[in-house]
Amino acid sequence: MKKIASFISFFAILLIVTCFPKTSYAVDQLVFEGPTLDTPYAGQTQISGYLAAFGTLPSGEKVPVSKFDGAAWIVINGKTYNGTTAGNQMFDYTVTKIDDEKYAFTFNLPDNIVLKEGDTISTFVIPATVENPSNYPQLSHKFSGEYIVQKKADPLPGEDVLVTYLDENGTEIAPKKPISGMVGDLYDATTAEYKLTIDGYTLDETKLPTNATGTISQVSQIVTYTYKENPIKAHDVTVRYVDEKGNQLADSKTISGSIGEPYDASTDVYKPIIDGYTLDETKLPTNATGTLSALDQIVTYTYKKNRVKAQDLTVRYVDERGKELVASQTISGLIGTPYDVSTTTYKLIIDGYTLDTTKLPTNAIGTLTDKKQTVTYYYVANKKSDQPTDINQENSGKPTTQNTTSLKNNKSFPKTGETATQSILYLGGSLILLTGLAYLRKNKTTKSQ
Repeated sequence: MKKIASFISFFAILLIVTCFPKTSYAVDQLVFEGPTLDTPYAGQTQISGYLAAFGTLPSGEKVPVSKFDGAAWIVINGKTYNGTTAGNQMFDYTVTKIDDEKYAFTFNLPDNIVLKEGDTISTFVIPATVENPSNYPQLSHKFSGEYIVQKKADPLPGEDVLVTYLDENGTEIAPKKPISGMVGDLYDATTAEYKLTIDGYTLDETKLPTNATGTISQVSQIVTYTYKENPIKAHDVTVRYVDEKGNQLADSKTISGSIGEPYDASTDVYKPIIDGYTLDETKLPTNATGTLSALDQIVTYTYKKNRVKAQDLTVRYVDERGKELVASQTISGLIGTPYDVSTTTYKLIIDGYTLDTTKLPTNAIGTLTDKKQTVTYYYVANKKSDQPTDINQENSGKPTTQNTTSLKNNKSFPKTGETATQSILYLGGSLILLTGLAYLRKNKTTKSQ
């Protein structure tokens, strides 16, 4: 007993030195209560019980356990077993969270020990770890008390082990399956009887339970299998490319996948450059991103036709013989631009002529294209009266635009369309004048003789 007492004293000093290093400042100690063991019975090769789910600071604040991963420590009949034993047997345990207050554990005894009536178990601990352990440099674990192994009693019914089946969201997708037995009985939930095949789901092999095998105890245990939902093929998303009138400009693209998967048709892969057209940024689809579903979905990109310079349209003004009366007018613009030369801006008033309304052009209103176009207005010469016209008097009619050449009076010759009477009057007057001059010259010559 003295040796045991000495060893315990030594271990206590070692624990204090390890857990409470000398510092120049005070640090709150985080304390974990010691394990609680189920009553051990003769014939058992393992012990079970509960571990605290949190440590406590002096302020009363609770710091939850993140995991149990250290080597256990146990004293059986005065002999200490720890992580330095062969094969690291002190890691041969399983821990399962029961609730926010406690974890259940089972610990396989080292060296194939089978408990006998009267054996003593003491100083048992499974170390815990917390998140950010550097924040709690003084972390202390209390040991269990001493337990005396009792005579093997009649088998006691154990609490059922419940095998549950959940999806990734934690929703139950199949009824639980219980495993019943007596305390100390072994259970195995890794068989096909418990690893179910569930329609529409696949077992997630990356999340297999660590307690799928174990020993039935007086503590209820839960074995959880997690399943992933099988993907279901979604209806395609079709990405279309149309002009402003809804005409297809390029082959559609298709996005395929499973229901629930996201899609993104807003990238350059789905917004192609189309020759002669520009994407209309004011009409971008609102469903360019979304989720694949069981319904057909269409994403439509609208493109505007690029504006291209059109060939000029020429407005001509000719007489009945096709002779140009004034300078032509030209209309320029982009293909598709409408024009209207039926207005007074283009239906000119030309001195000496009248627009022939029986020959009005049929293309006075239209659209500029990639081909040259000509609009022709025909005019007929006005008929003059027999009265002579003062050749110094300017005509009253004028072209109405600067692009039109105005016609002016010709003082030397009659204009086209002047009457024959006017011409005869000019000729007669000239003859009379010449005759009078000749007569006067002749008469002067006779007198001089």
